[in-house]
Amino acid sequence: MKLSAKIGSGFGALIVIACILGGLAVFNMWKVRDIAKQMVNSNVPAVAVANDVERYSLSTMYEFRGFQFTEEVAYKERGLKNLGEVMKYLEDALKLARDQDIPELADAATEAQKKAKEYGELAEETVRLLAALDVERSKLAEIAKKYMSEAEAFLHGQEEDLKNEITEGADAAKLKERAEKITLINSLIDYGNAARIANWQSQAQRDPKVIEAALPNFDKMEEVAKQLDPIVRKAENRVQLQAVRDSGLAYKASLKELLRIWNQNVEVGVKRGAVAAVVLEEAQKTAAFGMKTVKDGAGN
Repeated sequence: MKLSAKIGSGFGALIVIACILGGLAVFNMWKVRDIAKQMVNSNVPAVAVANDVERYSLSTMYEFRGFQFTEEVAYKERGLKNLGEVMKYLEDALKLARDQDIPELADAATEAQKKAKEYGELAEETVRLLAALDVERSKLAEIAKKYMSEAEAFLHGQEEDLKNEITEGADAAKLKERAEKITLINSLIDYGNAARIANWQSQAQRDPKVIEAALPNFDKMEEVAKQLDPIVRKAENRVQLQAVRDSGLAYKASLKELLRIWNQNVEVGVKRGAVAAVVLEEAQKTAAFGMKTVKDGAGN
């Protein structure tokens, strides 16, 4: 082969190699472009929306826990606002899943949205239960006021009668009976005060067992009232005693209702936490999936 032919074939080979390398470079550039496009349009937005869902879900949980413990309206309002943000970003996630055909994001967002709606229903139940608790507290305060005013009126009347009987020189049997009435009504006052203290202490310590432990005292109150009943002769005093007995029974019933609402509210709080945990889990799964695809794309 002539030298010119050899040189020509060599240049030809170099041109072929250059074309092949150029083609590979172009192919890789298109591949990188596709990966970058997928990251920009799909993977990174999926991570971002998942992080938004997680962030606002945590804020919602924090605010509603604060509302359950303090009953301050500001916590409730912030919690509902954050829950609205959670629902908004879940809608964004579903739209992204449809537009970019991301089945993993669609599944996670659908499950999270279902649980977020359930959380909203439980949040509304929390609001209702706390309002019911407040009503019951007001009712207890009114009943206690009635109980104590009637009992004290009875006591003051007995003390006045005792003074008069001593002045008039009443016999020992009459004085003894009067002293017994004073002792018994004081016992009823003590039991009433104990019930009120148990109510306050239980709520201050967030311990319903304090109220539960005090409930048997109402049976003792009725026993004392029964001892008083046969020795109360004045019509006015009989009306007062009956008012004390009725108020005691009403206070017991209201305390039991408060306990029922309280325990129900605690159960709802536990359910709220479990539901929110699912929303967080789905958001974290989506973010983890998005980060993995980003890393996989970057490694290609």
